[in-house]
Amino acid sequence: MALAPGCVALRSHDAKVAGLADKDPNERYENLLGLEDDVDNPDHASELCDLAIKRVNDINAVTAASVAERLVALRILGRLAKNGVRTKEIVLELENHSRPSGDRDFWCRIEALEALGRLAEGPQNTLPDETVIADVHSALALALRVDIETDRDVRIHAARELALLRPESLPVMAQLVGALSDETPDVRYHAQRALIAIAGEDHGPTKQDWERWVRSQGGVIEQPRERGSEGPR
Repeated sequence: MALAPGCVALRSHDAKVAGLADKDPNERYENLLGLEDDVDNPDHASELCDLAIKRVNDINAVTAASVAERLVALRILGRLAKNGVRTKEIVLELENHSRPSGDRDFWCRIEALEALGRLAEGPQNTLPDETVIADVHSALALALRVDIETDRDVRIHAARELALLRPESLPVMAQLVGALSDETPDVRYHAQRALIAIAGEDHGPTKQDWERWVRSQGGVIEQPRERGSEGPR
């Protein structure tokens, strides 16, 4: 006898995997959500990684059902990477889905950025190696650029993550300075918060003040790029 949709948690791992092939998008979503409970089981980790990567790349559409599945799959990938499962491979997937060229839905790009941010947070014994952390910081900084990311909400999340992580990277600091001229107040606010946290003090209220400071540290400030139009939601 089939279990009711609310009983997915009672299904076996294999049953939930099989349920991903169901024609009903709600059933697929429920089974994928149920598989998230298996993330911390090392016996299923690599299989879950393959399944989640397949979901985020096979259903890259903007329908509500597609986005719902992709959000769960991206969250699963972030948790697996935090557990040390195929971290470098997963970071590449998350980086791809943090950009409009890799994912057309702005909520999915935000989820990818948040997963990257969690990966670079402490505690110390859960952090990946320095090259992976540098890749995470670069991906977040790239999402600040208006010529790449036209959605203001994604840029706000990128700035907020960098304010929390405080990466001491000159290229990232240069991107944060560039974000001080963003038309969205919350982007400017979180970018300045990040710069103050990194510097250890406030070097001034204007973008020019921070440009001088970053240059004094050896950073290179690029010229502002032309902004594209806001993408549809």
